[in-house]
Amino acid sequence: MSRTLTKAALALLSLLFLLSGCSKDYRVEGGPPATAEVLYNGGMTVQKGDYLYFINGISTISAPNDYGTPVKGSIVRMNLNDPSDKVIVVPKVVLSSYNKGGFYIFGDKIYYTSPSMEKNKDGNRLTTYLDYFCVNFDGSGNRKIIHTTSNSFAYKFFEYEGKVYLIYVDSNNKKVYNVDAQNGTRRVILEDYTGTPILGDDNYVYYTKAVYKDEDLKTTYTYNLFKRISFIGGEEEDIKFAGGGTIAADRYSVTLSDVKVFNGKTTLFYTKKSATDISQPIDLPEMHLFSFTLGDQIDKKLLASSSTNSFDYTERYYLSPTSFFGVYNSNIWFVQATYGEDPHDPDLDAMELMPKPSQILHVDGDYFYYLDSNNNLFKKKFKGEGVSLAPGEEVFKEIKLDTSSLMPQFIGGYVYFFSSGDDYSGYVYRYKLDGSEEEAELVSILADEDKKED
Repeated sequence: MSRTLTKAALALLSLLFLLSGCSKDYRVEGGPPATAEVLYNGGMTVQKGDYLYFINGISTISAPNDYGTPVKGSIVRMNLNDPSDKVIVVPKVVLSSYNKGGFYIFGDKIYYTSPSMEKNKDGNRLTTYLDYFCVNFDGSGNRKIIHTTSNSFAYKFFEYEGKVYLIYVDSNNKKVYNVDAQNGTRRVILEDYTGTPILGDDNYVYYTKAVYKDEDLKTTYTYNLFKRISFIGGEEEDIKFAGGGTIAADRYSVTLSDVKVFNGKTTLFYTKKSATDISQPIDLPEMHLFSFTLGDQIDKKLLASSSTNSFDYTERYYLSPTSFFGVYNSNIWFVQATYGEDPHDPDLDAMELMPKPSQILHVDGDYFYYLDSNNNLFKKKFKGEGVSLAPGEEVFKEIKLDTSSLMPQFIGGYVYFFSSGDDYSGYVYRYKLDGSEEEAELVSILADEDKKED
Protein backbone atom coordinates (compact mmCIF):
# COMPACT_ATOMS: atom_id res chain seq x y z
CA MET A 1 0.00 0.00 0.00
CA SER A 2 1.33 3.42 -0.93
CA ARG A 3 2.27 6.07 1.59
CA THR A 4 1.83 9.47 -0.01
CA LEU A 5 3.06 11.39 3.06
CA THR A 6 6.69 11.01 4.01
CA LYS A 7 7.62 10.91 7.68
CA ALA A 8 9.27 14.30 7.35
CA ALA A 9 6.17 15.82 5.77
CA LEU A 10 3.98 14.31 8.44
CA ALA A 11 6.21 15.64 11.18
CA LEU A 12 6.24 19.12 9.68
CA LEU A 13 2.45 19.17 9.27
CA SER A 14 1.97 17.94 12.84
CA LEU A 15 4.35 20.59 14.16
CA LEU A 16 2.62 23.36 12.25
CA PHE A 17 -0.71 22.13 13.48
CA LEU A 18 0.37 21.97 17.10
CA LEU A 19 1.96 25.40 17.00
CA SER A 20 -1.13 27.01 15.56
CA GLY A 21 -3.72 24.77 17.23
CA CYS A 22 -2.66 25.72 20.73
CA SER A 23 -3.74 29.29 20.13
CA LYS A 24 -7.25 30.66 20.28
CA ASP A 25 -6.31 32.61 17.15
CA TYR A 26 -6.11 29.55 14.89
CA ARG A 27 -5.34 30.62 11.34
CA VAL A 28 -3.86 29.08 8.17
CA GLU A 29 -2.51 30.79 5.07
CA GLY A 30 -3.36 30.35 1.40
CA GLY A 31 -6.35 28.79 -0.26
CA PRO A 32 -8.69 29.84 -3.07
CA PRO A 33 -10.19 33.30 -3.53
CA ALA A 34 -13.60 33.82 -1.93
CA THR A 35 -15.11 34.27 -5.40
CA ALA A 36 -13.95 30.85 -6.69
CA GLU A 37 -16.69 28.45 -7.82
CA VAL A 38 -17.96 25.89 -5.30
CA LEU A 39 -18.85 22.32 -6.33
CA TYR A 40 -20.30 19.34 -4.42
CA ASN A 41 -21.62 21.25 -1.39
CA GLY A 42 -23.00 19.07 1.37
CA GLY A 43 -20.87 15.93 1.20
CA MET A 44 -17.61 14.54 2.57
CA THR A 45 -15.72 16.71 0.08
CA VAL A 46 -16.34 20.21 -1.29
CA GLN A 47 -14.33 21.73 -4.14
CA LYS A 48 -13.68 25.46 -4.33
CA GLY A 49 -11.57 26.65 -7.23
CA ASP A 50 -8.41 24.54 -7.41
CA TYR A 51 -8.73 23.29 -3.83
CA LEU A 52 -10.53 20.30 -2.38
CA TYR A 53 -11.78 20.44 1.20
CA PHE A 54 -12.54 17.09 2.81
CA ILE A 55 -13.52 15.60 6.15
CA ASN A 56 -10.32 14.03 7.40
CA GLY A 57 -11.74 10.64 8.33
CA ILE A 58 -14.56 9.27 10.50
CA SER A 59 -14.12 10.17 14.15
CA THR A 60 -16.48 9.42 17.06
CA ILE A 61 -19.03 11.46 18.99
CA SER A 62 -17.02 11.06 22.20
CA ALA A 63 -13.61 12.09 20.77
CA PRO A 64 -11.85 15.14 22.31
CA ASN A 65 -13.39 18.07 20.48
CA ASP A 66 -12.02 21.37 21.75
CA TYR A 67 -11.25 23.66 18.80
CA GLY A 68 -7.63 23.13 17.82
CA THR A 69 -7.40 19.54 19.11
CA PRO A 70 -8.86 17.05 16.58
CA VAL A 71 -6.96 15.74 13.56
CA LYS A 72 -9.11 12.78 12.56
CA GLY A 73 -12.52 14.09 11.57
CA SER A 74 -11.27 17.64 11.00
CA ILE A 75 -11.59 19.50 7.68
CA VAL A 76 -8.47 19.50 5.49
CA ARG A 77 -7.73 21.72 2.48
CA MET A 78 -5.77 20.12 -0.39
CA ASN A 79 -4.37 21.85 -3.48
CA LEU A 80 -5.55 19.80 -6.47
CA ASN A 81 -2.55 20.98 -8.50
CA ASP A 82 -0.14 19.95 -5.74
CA PRO A 83 -1.74 17.27 -3.52
CA SER A 84 1.19 17.43 -1.09
CA ASP A 85 0.01 20.96 -0.22
CA LYS A 86 -2.56 20.20 2.45
CA VAL A 87 -3.39 21.67 5.83
CA ILE A 88 -6.05 21.34 8.52
CA VAL A 89 -8.36 24.35 8.24
CA VAL A 90 -11.06 23.33 10.74
CA PRO A 91 -9.49 21.52 13.72
CA LYS A 92 -12.76 20.10 15.08
CA VAL A 93 -14.60 16.79 14.61
CA VAL A 94 -17.08 17.04 11.72
CA LEU A 95 -19.70 14.34 12.16
CA SER A 96 -23.42 13.66 12.40
CA SER A 97 -25.70 10.63 12.13
CA TYR A 98 -27.49 12.09 9.11
CA ASN A 99 -25.90 10.28 6.17
CA LYS A 100 -26.94 12.93 3.64
CA GLY A 101 -25.31 15.70 5.62
CA GLY A 102 -21.77 16.97 5.30
CA PHE A 103 -20.28 20.45 5.24
CA TYR A 104 -20.83 23.51 3.04
CA ILE A 105 -18.85 26.46 1.70
CA PHE A 106 -20.42 29.82 0.90
CA GLY A 107 -18.24 32.82 0.07
CA ASP A 108 -15.28 32.85 2.47
CA LYS A 109 -16.90 30.71 5.18
CA ILE A 110 -17.32 27.03 5.98
CA TYR A 111 -20.47 25.68 7.64
CA TYR A 112 -20.37 22.33 9.44
CA THR A 113 -21.78 20.14 12.21
CA SER A 114 -19.94 18.65 15.17
CA PRO A 115 -20.75 16.41 18.18
CA SER A 116 -21.95 18.79 20.85
CA MET A 117 -19.84 20.22 23.65
CA GLU A 118 -23.03 21.01 25.63
CA LYS A 119 -23.09 19.40 29.10
CA ASN A 120 -25.80 18.14 31.43
CA LYS A 121 -26.16 19.18 35.06
CA ASP A 122 -23.56 16.60 36.09
CA GLY A 123 -20.98 18.08 33.72
CA ASN A 124 -21.09 15.23 31.19
CA ARG A 125 -21.02 16.00 27.48
CA LEU A 126 -24.31 15.53 25.64
CA THR A 127 -22.68 13.78 22.70
CA THR A 128 -25.98 12.81 21.09
CA TYR A 129 -26.67 16.53 20.65
CA LEU A 130 -25.31 18.26 17.54
CA ASP A 131 -23.66 21.69 17.25
CA TYR A 132 -23.79 23.74 14.03
CA PHE A 133 -20.86 26.05 13.27
CA CYS A 134 -19.58 28.75 10.94
CA VAL A 135 -15.85 29.44 10.50
CA ASN A 136 -13.73 31.63 8.23
CA PHE A 137 -11.81 30.07 5.34
CA ASP A 138 -8.54 30.38 7.23
CA GLY A 139 -9.88 28.58 10.32
CA SER A 140 -10.27 31.74 12.37
CA GLY A 141 -13.42 33.10 13.95
CA ASN A 142 -15.06 29.76 14.67
CA ARG A 143 -18.51 30.35 16.16
CA LYS A 144 -21.44 28.19 17.15
CA ILE A 145 -24.78 28.93 15.45
CA ILE A 146 -27.14 26.63 17.41
CA HIS A 147 -27.36 23.10 18.78
CA THR A 148 -30.08 20.47 18.35
CA THR A 149 -31.03 17.70 20.75
CA SER A 150 -30.47 14.99 18.13
CA ASN A 151 -27.52 14.34 15.82
CA SER A 152 -29.69 12.58 13.24
CA PHE A 153 -32.01 15.36 12.05
CA ALA A 154 -32.05 15.99 8.27
CA TYR A 155 -30.42 19.36 7.48
CA LYS A 156 -28.99 21.57 4.77
CA PHE A 157 -27.21 24.92 4.70
CA PHE A 158 -28.37 27.17 1.87
CA GLU A 159 -27.92 30.70 0.58
CA TYR A 160 -30.75 33.14 -0.07
CA GLU A 161 -30.32 36.75 -1.21
CA GLY A 162 -26.70 36.81 -0.08
CA LYS A 163 -27.34 35.36 3.39
CA VAL A 164 -26.72 31.82 4.62
CA TYR A 165 -29.37 29.84 6.49
CA LEU A 166 -29.74 26.40 8.02
CA ILE A 167 -32.84 24.30 7.41
CA TYR A 168 -33.46 21.21 9.55
CA VAL A 169 -36.27 18.76 10.28
CA ASP A 170 -36.99 18.18 13.98
CA SER A 171 -38.52 14.74 13.50
CA ASN A 172 -39.05 14.34 17.25
CA ASN A 173 -41.50 17.27 17.38
CA LYS A 174 -42.61 17.18 13.70
CA LYS A 175 -41.39 20.68 12.93
CA VAL A 176 -39.15 22.15 10.23
CA TYR A 177 -36.94 25.07 11.28
CA ASN A 178 -35.17 27.85 9.41
CA VAL A 179 -32.14 29.31 11.21
CA ASP A 180 -30.30 32.52 10.32
CA ALA A 181 -26.65 31.40 10.29
CA GLN A 182 -25.45 34.92 11.11
CA ASN A 183 -27.35 35.47 14.36
CA GLY A 184 -28.84 32.06 15.21
CA THR A 185 -32.44 33.29 15.01
CA ARG A 186 -34.68 30.25 14.66
CA ARG A 187 -38.26 30.06 13.41
CA VAL A 188 -40.71 27.29 12.52
CA ILE A 189 -41.65 27.26 8.83
CA LEU A 190 -43.62 23.99 8.83
CA GLU A 191 -45.25 21.86 11.50
CA ASP A 192 -48.54 20.39 10.28
CA TYR A 193 -47.47 17.56 7.99
CA THR A 194 -47.68 13.81 7.59
CA GLY A 195 -45.07 11.38 6.30
CA THR A 196 -41.43 12.38 6.18
CA PRO A 197 -40.54 15.77 4.63
CA ILE A 198 -37.81 15.71 1.98
CA LEU A 199 -35.33 18.59 1.72
CA GLY A 200 -35.02 19.08 -2.03
CA ASP A 201 -31.92 20.25 -3.87
CA ASP A 202 -34.04 23.12 -5.24
CA ASN A 203 -34.39 24.77 -1.77
CA TYR A 204 -37.94 23.53 -1.17
CA VAL A 205 -39.34 21.17 1.46
CA TYR A 206 -41.70 18.56 -0.04
CA TYR A 207 -44.32 16.83 2.11
CA THR A 208 -47.92 15.61 2.40
CA LYS A 209 -50.80 16.70 4.64
CA ALA A 210 -53.60 14.35 5.63
CA VAL A 211 -57.22 15.45 5.34
CA TYR A 212 -59.67 13.94 7.83
CA LYS A 213 -63.44 13.87 8.04
CA ASP A 214 -63.11 15.02 11.64
CA GLU A 215 -60.09 17.31 12.00
CA ASP A 216 -60.42 17.40 15.81
CA LEU A 217 -60.42 13.64 16.34
CA LYS A 218 -58.11 12.92 13.39
CA THR A 219 -60.16 9.87 12.46
CA THR A 220 -61.51 8.44 9.20
CA TYR A 221 -58.75 9.30 6.78
CA THR A 222 -59.98 10.33 3.34
CA TYR A 223 -57.15 11.72 1.21
CA ASN A 224 -54.05 13.88 1.50
CA LEU A 225 -52.60 17.03 0.01
CA PHE A 226 -49.26 17.14 -1.78
CA LYS A 227 -47.37 20.33 -0.92
CA ARG A 228 -44.07 22.16 -0.74
CA ILE A 229 -42.71 25.24 1.04
CA SER A 230 -39.59 27.28 0.41
CA PHE A 231 -36.62 26.79 2.74
CA ILE A 232 -36.92 30.49 3.57
CA GLY A 233 -40.55 30.01 4.63
CA GLY A 234 -43.68 31.76 3.42
CA GLU A 235 -46.88 30.30 2.00
CA GLU A 236 -47.34 26.60 1.50
CA GLU A 237 -47.88 25.62 -2.14
CA ASP A 238 -50.02 22.83 -3.56
CA ILE A 239 -48.15 20.69 -6.08
CA LYS A 240 -50.08 21.41 -9.27
CA PHE A 241 -50.03 20.45 -12.91
CA ALA A 242 -49.38 23.21 -15.43
CA GLY A 243 -53.09 23.14 -16.27
CA GLY A 244 -54.05 23.88 -12.68
CA GLY A 245 -55.15 20.54 -11.21
CA THR A 246 -53.49 19.11 -8.09
CA ILE A 247 -51.85 15.69 -7.91
CA ALA A 248 -54.01 14.50 -5.01
CA ALA A 249 -57.13 16.05 -6.58
CA ASP A 250 -59.12 15.54 -3.36
CA ARG A 251 -59.40 11.83 -4.03
CA TYR A 252 -55.99 10.14 -3.80
CA SER A 253 -53.67 8.89 -1.12
CA VAL A 254 -50.13 9.98 -2.03
CA THR A 255 -46.86 8.88 -0.44
CA LEU A 256 -43.71 10.76 -1.37
CA SER A 257 -40.81 8.51 -2.38
CA ASP A 258 -38.01 10.83 -3.55
CA VAL A 259 -37.21 14.25 -5.01
CA LYS A 260 -34.53 14.60 -7.70
CA VAL A 261 -33.24 17.44 -9.88
CA PHE A 262 -32.46 16.38 -13.46
CA ASN A 263 -30.99 19.00 -15.83
CA GLY A 264 -32.19 21.82 -13.60
CA LYS A 265 -35.78 20.54 -13.33
CA THR A 266 -37.27 19.04 -10.17
CA THR A 267 -38.98 15.65 -10.45
CA LEU A 268 -41.06 14.10 -7.68
CA PHE A 269 -41.47 10.35 -7.31
CA TYR A 270 -44.44 9.08 -5.34
CA THR A 271 -46.97 6.30 -5.00
CA LYS A 272 -50.64 7.08 -5.53
CA LYS A 273 -53.93 5.21 -5.12
CA SER A 274 -57.59 6.11 -4.74
CA ALA A 275 -58.38 7.18 -1.20
CA THR A 276 -61.03 5.44 0.91
CA ASP A 277 -64.29 6.95 2.13
CA ILE A 278 -64.88 9.16 -0.88
CA SER A 279 -67.86 9.37 -3.18
CA GLN A 280 -65.81 9.30 -6.39
CA PRO A 281 -65.12 6.05 -8.27
CA ILE A 282 -62.00 4.13 -7.29
CA ASP A 283 -59.75 4.10 -10.35
CA LEU A 284 -56.50 3.19 -8.58
CA PRO A 285 -57.28 0.48 -6.02
CA GLU A 286 -53.59 -0.31 -5.46
CA MET A 287 -50.51 1.85 -5.02
CA HIS A 288 -48.57 2.57 -8.22
CA LEU A 289 -45.45 4.59 -8.79
CA PHE A 290 -45.68 7.96 -10.54
CA SER A 291 -43.27 10.73 -11.46
CA PHE A 292 -44.03 14.39 -11.99
CA THR A 293 -41.64 17.03 -13.29
CA LEU A 294 -42.65 20.48 -12.07
CA GLY A 295 -44.17 22.49 -14.91
CA ASP A 296 -45.53 19.48 -16.80
CA GLN A 297 -49.20 19.13 -17.76
CA ILE A 298 -49.66 15.75 -16.07
CA ASP A 299 -47.85 13.12 -14.06
CA LYS A 300 -46.62 9.85 -15.55
CA LYS A 301 -47.26 6.38 -14.25
CA LEU A 302 -43.83 4.81 -13.95
CA LEU A 303 -44.93 1.31 -13.00
CA ALA A 304 -48.10 0.24 -14.80
CA SER A 305 -50.78 -1.89 -13.18
CA SER A 306 -50.95 -3.99 -16.33
CA SER A 307 -47.32 -5.04 -16.04
CA THR A 308 -46.46 -8.43 -14.61
CA ASN A 309 -43.72 -6.63 -12.65
CA SER A 310 -46.12 -3.85 -11.67
CA PHE A 311 -44.91 -2.86 -8.22
CA ASP A 312 -42.34 -5.50 -7.41
CA TYR A 313 -39.26 -3.37 -8.10
CA THR A 314 -37.82 -2.31 -4.75
CA GLU A 315 -34.83 -0.24 -3.61
CA ARG A 316 -35.20 2.02 -6.62
CA TYR A 317 -32.35 4.29 -7.76
CA TYR A 318 -33.82 6.93 -10.07
CA LEU A 319 -31.87 7.83 -13.21
CA SER A 320 -34.37 10.14 -14.93
CA PRO A 321 -38.07 10.99 -14.66
CA THR A 322 -38.83 7.78 -16.58
CA SER A 323 -36.05 5.32 -15.69
CA PHE A 324 -34.53 3.67 -12.64
CA PHE A 325 -32.57 0.73 -11.28
CA GLY A 326 -34.79 -1.59 -9.26
CA VAL A 327 -34.45 -4.89 -7.45
CA TYR A 328 -36.75 -7.75 -8.54
CA ASN A 329 -36.34 -11.44 -7.67
CA SER A 330 -33.00 -10.62 -5.94
CA ASN A 331 -31.51 -9.21 -9.15
CA ILE A 332 -31.03 -5.62 -10.22
CA TRP A 333 -32.82 -4.41 -13.35
CA PHE A 334 -32.57 -1.33 -15.54
CA VAL A 335 -36.14 -0.18 -16.20
CA GLN A 336 -37.10 2.39 -18.83
CA ALA A 337 -40.71 3.51 -19.28
CA THR A 338 -41.87 4.64 -22.73
CA TYR A 339 -45.18 6.29 -23.48
CA GLY A 340 -47.67 6.52 -26.33
CA GLU A 341 -50.68 8.79 -26.17
CA ASP A 342 -51.56 7.86 -22.58
CA PRO A 343 -48.95 8.89 -19.96
CA HIS A 344 -50.67 6.54 -17.51
CA ASP A 345 -50.16 3.47 -19.66
CA PRO A 346 -46.41 3.00 -20.20
CA ASP A 347 -44.52 0.19 -21.81
CA LEU A 348 -41.70 -1.02 -19.58
CA ASP A 349 -38.41 -1.99 -21.17
CA ALA A 350 -36.74 -3.93 -18.35
CA MET A 351 -33.27 -5.45 -18.60
CA GLU A 352 -31.96 -7.86 -15.97
CA LEU A 353 -28.37 -6.91 -15.18
CA MET A 354 -26.88 -8.93 -12.33
CA PRO A 355 -27.44 -10.15 -8.77
CA LYS A 356 -28.35 -7.30 -6.46
CA PRO A 357 -25.23 -5.33 -5.46
CA SER A 358 -24.69 -4.17 -1.91
CA GLN A 359 -24.99 -0.51 -2.86
CA ILE A 360 -25.09 1.64 -6.00
CA LEU A 361 -22.79 4.65 -5.64
CA HIS A 362 -22.61 6.52 -8.93
CA VAL A 363 -23.75 6.52 -12.56
CA ASP A 364 -21.46 7.72 -15.35
CA GLY A 365 -22.60 7.39 -18.96
CA ASP A 366 -23.42 3.75 -19.72
CA TYR A 367 -21.89 2.46 -16.46
CA PHE A 368 -22.81 2.41 -12.80
CA TYR A 369 -20.39 1.96 -9.91
CA TYR A 370 -21.38 -0.28 -7.02
CA LEU A 371 -20.11 -2.10 -3.94
CA ASP A 372 -20.17 -5.86 -3.60
CA SER A 373 -20.92 -7.64 -0.33
CA ASN A 374 -17.31 -7.06 0.78
CA ASN A 375 -17.51 -3.31 0.12
CA ASN A 376 -15.13 -3.53 -2.83
CA LEU A 377 -15.68 -1.20 -5.80
CA PHE A 378 -16.98 -2.56 -9.14
CA LYS A 379 -18.57 -1.09 -12.24
CA LYS A 380 -21.17 -2.51 -14.61
CA LYS A 381 -22.43 -1.52 -18.06
CA PHE A 382 -26.22 -1.15 -18.04
CA LYS A 383 -27.11 0.17 -21.51
CA GLY A 384 -25.74 0.15 -25.03
CA GLU A 385 -24.00 -2.74 -26.77
CA GLY A 386 -22.60 -5.68 -24.86
CA VAL A 387 -24.86 -5.63 -21.79
CA SER A 388 -25.29 -9.12 -20.34
CA LEU A 389 -26.67 -10.80 -17.25
CA ALA A 390 -23.37 -10.99 -15.37
CA PRO A 391 -21.55 -9.26 -12.51
CA GLY A 392 -19.60 -6.12 -13.32
CA GLU A 393 -15.86 -5.68 -13.53
CA GLU A 394 -13.63 -5.03 -10.56
CA VAL A 395 -12.35 -1.47 -10.22
CA PHE A 396 -10.11 -2.23 -7.27
CA LYS A 397 -10.19 -4.41 -4.15
CA GLU A 398 -7.17 -3.12 -2.30
CA ILE A 399 -9.21 -1.15 0.24
CA LYS A 400 -12.83 -1.53 1.30
CA LEU A 401 -15.08 1.53 1.12
CA ASP A 402 -16.84 2.62 4.31
CA THR A 403 -20.37 3.96 3.70
CA SER A 404 -21.51 3.98 7.33
CA SER A 405 -21.15 7.76 7.38
CA LEU A 406 -21.13 9.96 4.26
CA MET A 407 -21.07 8.43 0.80
CA PRO A 408 -17.97 8.29 -1.45
CA GLN A 409 -17.74 11.08 -4.03
CA PHE A 410 -16.64 10.88 -7.67
CA ILE A 411 -14.66 14.01 -8.56
CA GLY A 412 -12.27 14.78 -11.40
CA GLY A 413 -11.67 11.17 -12.42
CA TYR A 414 -11.16 9.99 -8.83
CA VAL A 415 -13.35 8.37 -6.21
CA TYR A 416 -12.79 9.81 -2.71
CA PHE A 417 -13.88 7.60 0.16
CA PHE A 418 -13.52 6.71 3.82
CA SER A 419 -11.60 3.44 4.13
CA SER A 420 -12.59 0.34 6.05
CA GLY A 421 -10.46 -2.46 7.45
CA ASP A 422 -7.02 -1.36 6.18
CA ASP A 423 -3.98 0.10 7.92
CA TYR A 424 -5.63 3.50 8.28
CA SER A 425 -9.28 2.56 8.70
CA GLY A 426 -11.71 5.46 8.58
CA TYR A 427 -9.29 7.86 6.88
CA VAL A 428 -9.72 9.32 3.37
CA TYR A 429 -8.26 7.72 0.26
CA ARG A 430 -8.74 8.36 -3.42
CA TYR A 431 -8.41 6.09 -6.41
CA LYS A 432 -8.00 7.05 -10.07
CA LEU A 433 -10.87 5.50 -11.98
CA ASP A 434 -8.99 5.04 -15.27
CA GLY A 435 -6.82 2.39 -13.61
CA SER A 436 -3.55 4.21 -14.36
CA GLU A 437 -2.53 3.94 -10.71
CA GLU A 438 -2.38 0.52 -9.12
CA GLU A 439 -2.92 1.62 -5.56
CA ALA A 440 -5.29 3.95 -3.76
CA GLU A 441 -3.69 7.11 -2.44
CA LEU A 442 -3.96 8.10 1.21
CA VAL A 443 -4.91 11.77 1.22
CA SER A 444 -5.73 12.25 4.90
CA ILE A 445 -3.44 13.87 7.43
CA LEU A 446 -2.89 11.22 10.09
CA ALA A 447 -3.28 11.78 13.80
CA ASP A 448 -0.09 11.02 15.74
CA GLU A 449 -1.72 8.11 17.56
CA ASP A 450 -2.68 6.43 14.27
CA LYS A 451 0.66 6.61 12.46
CA LYS A 452 2.38 3.31 11.76
CA GLU A 453 6.00 2.56 11.05
CA ASP A 454 6.77 1.45 7.48
